[in-house]
Order: sequence, then C-alpha cells, then structure tokens
Amino acid sequence: MRDKTEVRASDQRRVLVLGGTGFIGTHVCAAFAAAGYDVLAAARRAAPDLVTGVAPGVVTGAATGMVTGGVTGAVPGVRFATLDAADGAAVTGLLRVERPDLVVNAAGAVWDHDESRVLSSNVTLVQRLVAALVAHPRPISLVHLGSSTEYGPQPRGVPLREDTPARPVSHYARGKLRATEVVLRAFEDGGLGGSVLRLCQVIGPGQPAQSLLGQVADALTRRDGRGVELTLGSLRDVRDVVDVRDAAGAVLAAARMAPGPRRVVNIGRGTAVSVRDLVERFIAVAGVPATVHELEHSRATRSAGIAWEQTDVTAAREILGWTPRWPIDETLGDLWRTAGTRPSSGHRGAFQPLPQH
Repeated sequence: MRDKTEVRASDQRRVLVLGGTGFIGTHVCAAFAAAGYDVLAAARRAAPDLVTGVAPGVVTGAATGMVTGGVTGAVPGVRFATLDAADGAAVTGLLRVERPDLVVNAAGAVWDHDESRVLSSNVTLVQRLVAALVAHPRPISLVHLGSSTEYGPQPRGVPLREDTPARPVSHYARGKLRATEVVLRAFEDGGLGGSVLRLCQVIGPGQPAQSLLGQVADALTRRDGRGVELTLGSLRDVRDVVDVRDAAGAVLAAARMAPGPRRVVNIGRGTAVSVRDLVERFIAVAGVPATVHELEHSRATRSAGIAWEQTDVTAAREILGWTPRWPIDETLGDLWRTAGTRPSSGHRGAFQPLPQH
C-alpha cells in the first residue's frame, strides 16, 4: 500500500473540520482561520440563526456560507457545508471537491444517553471517514479528537499517560476507544497520517447547556433577582479540565506536527481539580447568590465510574510544543460572559470565540 504519511509543509492550508459548528469544533475553526488556513466547517445542520448566506454547494447535500455565532457575529474566514459525516459517499464527494490537506474530526455524539446512537455516531462515522481518507488519491492527514475517558478509572494520584492501558467503563468511552482504534489501525497500515488527541474535560466560552457548567450557567442567567437554587449531580469527583481555546491550539499544533511514532497525545492542564471546587469558583465568578443541592449518587453518564482524573501532558509539550495557557478562573469568567449569548438548551451551535491571549 502506498505510504500517505508525508506532510506537505509549504501548502498545507486547507482544513475540513467535521463537527465544525459544535462547542470544540467552532473554536478549532477559529484557530485555523486565525493561522491563515482555508477552513470549511461541516455539520449535519446549522440552525437558521447560525448560518447566513447559505447557497447550494457543488456536492449533493452540501451548502457553503459563513459559520456565525448568533448575536456574537461570524467567525471570520470560515465556510460551512451541510454533511452527514456518517454517510461515506457524501464524505468522499466532499473530499473530492474540496481537496483538503487536513481533516479534523470533532464530530460524534457526546451527551446522548442511547448506547446504539453513541456507538453509531462515534464508531460508524469514523470507520467511513477513515475509509474515505485512505481511498482518496492524494494524502490527507487526520487529527482525530478522542477522550481521556477511554482510559477508564485510574488510581488516585496516578496521572494518565499515553501508554496507560485503556479500560473504558461507559458506553460513551467504549465508543470513543473503538473509534480511536480504527484510526490507529489506519496509521499502522501506512494508509493514513495524523494523530489522535485524547482530550480531558473541555470547558470555556460556548459551553454546551447539557454539561454540568452549562446547566449551572443556564440557571444563573435565569435568575429573577433572588438567589438561585441549584440541584446538581454528585460533585465529589476530581477532574483535569482544559480551556476549549487551549484544546483548539493543541489541534493546530498537531496539524503542524510531522508524522512520528507517537500517534496518541493527551491534552489537559495536567492538574486535578475538584468538581465541587469548579462549580463554586464558577458561581463566585458569576457573582450570583446560589445554593447548591447535591444528588450524591448521580454521576455524568460519559464519565461514570471515574472518580479521579489527571493527565500527564509531557508528550504534548515535547512533541507538539503545546502547553495550556488559560487559567481556570479566566476560563470560567469567559464562560460566564458568553452564557447569555449561548444557544438555548439542547442546541449545539457555533460561537464567535473571544480573543486569544
């Protein structure tokens, strides 16, 4: 099989971001656009308030336009295409027309509780994407966004390394691991070049309403002049969290990385923070009086069974030249400042990211 792992250093300028209107995908699009790339964001659909100037595309089922952020305005320099990334023929057609140098896979179910839908949107999508990339007549690199939950529970005090055995316990984590394995097999076969970034918990401006901090933000923005009563799941767990803009910066760094033996890289802050502390700090930043009622035996579905998590980000620093830059309190402040302009609950839309440092 022809080796497709070579990198075109001088003209690697066009990137296709699958899931480009989602929480992470929007920031990834903005990071690449700011770096001078020709960026195409692709997603199944974009609500009318999020995409303007949409015109029929040259690929069946595709449209081009600008990714916008509701009242916050457009993400400059980013085009949009409607695409079901699990439709292999549609992906092949879009690759043929757009001829990207790089694909970033930020698509897939995150908050769905239905196991079959999570597996389909994470595993089937990646299988068909990888097949389309391998079959393409010219090399296209792939940066696939995995999850630190793929590792499963770890002993308290032991950071997650890239060689930590993966023992996922939730159906979300199992689906993410299966997708990662599909990508790694293609890397090993020599038919595809790129990397897998295993992201820890990602937080920041544009936080989805389905997430814990998204729920807290929604409740605080709906205050009626009185204190807010918050009923939340268990806050006993400890997590590594990373700003969504730092995560986007890691994707950009991975895109610029020459192929090498290290295919999986962990992305996080490299520190562990109590979920309770995170919520309390967010409430303090918001400046809204709030009382928290905790449901002791309730945990988030996708991270169920993981009580403590901290990533070792040595490889990210040494291989990607990447380190996290955004302090947690600044991240929480920006999350709060954008909370009033976020899409309503249940709607994952695109945002105009706040300025970079």
